[in-house]
Amino acid sequence: MERADKGDMIFMEEKFITADVFAADTVEERLMLGNEAVAQGAWEAGVRVVSSYPGTPSTEITEAVAKFPEVNCQWAPNEKVATEVAFGAAMAGGRAMTCMKHVGVNVAADPIFTAAYTGVNAGLVIVCADDPAMHSSQNEQDSRYYARAAHIPMLEPTDSRECRAFTKLAFAMSEELDTPVFVRLTTRIAHARSVVALGGRDEVGVRPYQKDAMKYVMMPGMARKRHVHVEKREAFLTEAANRIRKGRFTSVVTGSYNRTDGHRADMGFEQYGGYAKVGYEISRRWNAYADVNLTHFNASNPGEITAPVFDNDSRITRGMASVSLENSYDRTSGALKFFYNWGRHRINDGYGAGEEPRDYRFNSKDRMLGISWYQSAGLWRGSRLTAGIDWQRFGGRAWNRFTADGREEPIVDQTEDEIAGYADFRQSLGRLTVDAGVRIDHHTRTGTEWVPQAGISLRAARDGALKAMVSKGFRNPVLRELYMFGVKNPDLKPERLWNYELSWTQRLAGGSVSYGVNLFYIKGEDIIRRGRADGRNILLNQARIENWGAEADAAWRIGGGWSVNANYSWLRMEYPVPASPEHKLYAGGDFGKGRWSVSTGVQYIAGLYTAAAPDPEVRETGFVLWNLRASLRVNRLLTIFVRGENLLAERYEINAGYPMPRATVFGGLKLNL
Repeated sequence: MERADKGDMIFMEEKFITADVFAADTVEERLMLGNEAVAQGAWEAGVRVVSSYPGTPSTEITEAVAKFPEVNCQWAPNEKVATEVAFGAAMAGGRAMTCMKHVGVNVAADPIFTAAYTGVNAGLVIVCADDPAMHSSQNEQDSRYYARAAHIPMLEPTDSRECRAFTKLAFAMSEELDTPVFVRLTTRIAHARSVVALGGRDEVGVRPYQKDAMKYVMMPGMARKRHVHVEKREAFLTEAANRIRKGRFTSVVTGSYNRTDGHRADMGFEQYGGYAKVGYEISRRWNAYADVNLTHFNASNPGEITAPVFDNDSRITRGMASVSLENSYDRTSGALKFFYNWGRHRINDGYGAGEEPRDYRFNSKDRMLGISWYQSAGLWRGSRLTAGIDWQRFGGRAWNRFTADGREEPIVDQTEDEIAGYADFRQSLGRLTVDAGVRIDHHTRTGTEWVPQAGISLRAARDGALKAMVSKGFRNPVLRELYMFGVKNPDLKPERLWNYELSWTQRLAGGSVSYGVNLFYIKGEDIIRRGRADGRNILLNQARIENWGAEADAAWRIGGGWSVNANYSWLRMEYPVPASPEHKLYAGGDFGKGRWSVSTGVQYIAGLYTAAAPDPEVRETGFVLWNLRASLRVNRLLTIFVRGENLLAERYEINAGYPMPRATVFGGLKLNL
């Protein structure tokens, strides 16, 4: 099959699958290997069984999956057995994945070709990692020819972000089209790192198995009848691909809308936006992309409960556009990107009780344009060198517009430049991996800053790993802190901190039990906080951070659909920071059987500062939160769910004056179109 489209939709009759696979439901980004991103995407997709045979460059996928307690993960004696185990799990109704290098596809060809005829019931993803230039292989192969021969769809991600997204999409395609789906990597994709937005796990449940000899028993007479289904599926895939890809062009368009009234009066929120991307395959080694993202939201803020605010409303529009040129060769890959971000803000600051409405509205426009370039190369066996340059110009204009006559009162009109160069080197020496890098950042106002980092990882026997890391953190003050509002200060200096970590992780009992311990120390200076100078409120580089603590977690996959997990963190703060608890303990469990899934967890929080200096310190004594979620997958298109949060109806705050919702129960329907 030809190289798969980079979009996230497959048209089906008058409907289309839109999994929004590039979106994440948690606000977290992480630098990940392509292999690690595949594991993350499989976990988010709700994979239950992973069976593989090790072989570079695919080995790290299964090693990463094994860290998730919800997944039954195992090595098999060979690729054929691994595929048959995953195939059996998918046939029984649980999403499954098998991983191997290109020569392993030869070994697994028998069950792969058969699965193409039988179909899969639940999603089955086959990850094959090709090795062009034979970095660790006895031959070169192109697994795309296996996809063509077996009449199986194949997706080919081009970076770690797409590795996560395409793996999730592969599971959706597999179930919708009733076929295994290949995800093909190459050495450079598998072992290159890029930023990935992480999401939460989708507990899809286990599909019911229906005995059907005509479908699953591939005797010649039955197999000949199944061949018709294979031809129909391939004809549909050809039509679908032609509708989202024409020649060397690819495209994707998505839209979203969210709305809530909040848990307090005058706390409404509404957001809508869209995303579009077009790509062009210049050659086998070069690709060009352009995308645009536009979002608008309306929000209301009721203020602190003890000091409510009226008519504190915001209307904000944000946009982003970029054009990139990417290359991928046997020993090196990289990208050149031009980007432009912009924003438009219209805000009514509102008024307090006993006050009059403000006679003006705050307005601002901001912009940022820049260029980024990086190139990554393998110098010798086990090495990876990545170097790049970033340049950006950012600024904007802010003003107050008076409602009576439309007069504008300027606040700030400022533009600044920042340029940075960086290099990162990684070397694997058997069980030992060493990583070191440095970033040199030059700002037109604050000057030059060196930002180094280094780490070491040692894989021990019995599935253990010891890691140590030291890194410097650095942040320039933003224009809002420098030039806007009553607490502005154009003399602010950058924030700086150092972070030290030491961790140990291990898996026991064949991977069903896992635990980890992490020790850390953070020390920072020139932290920007609100203070007072010359009798007025102002932002100052007066705060310090000195935190140390420990984290521990453990998980046990009991079996029979049951699993439990727990974690604890202790944080000692020499200088209190709001919203950072001293003690945080969590214990929870999950159960899945058939189409049902239930999860619950209890969390204890103590020593949480809801306000700190220069405000009077406010510290929560401690509270307990109990959450519960249950879902029923009615069929492949419909899932019913119900969720309860803070079911003990605890009264607590994270930020002083803003109480969190008490017991909340809600439910809904999830359509998997």
